[in-house]
Amino acid sequence: MAQITNKRFGELIQALFRILEKHPDGMKAKEALAALADSVTLTEYEAGS
Repeated sequence: MAQITNKRFGELIQALFRILEKHPDGMKAKEALAALADSVTLTEYEAGS
């Protein structure tokens, strides 16, 4: 089973924080995760359900 490395996890968290910085009043988790998926190229494993 594929796993997300600590380095990749850090990259995703940093990208998520960049998105959240643009929304100081907050945003729904669903919207934040959708924006994250649009802003980075997800691996096949990450894009799975």
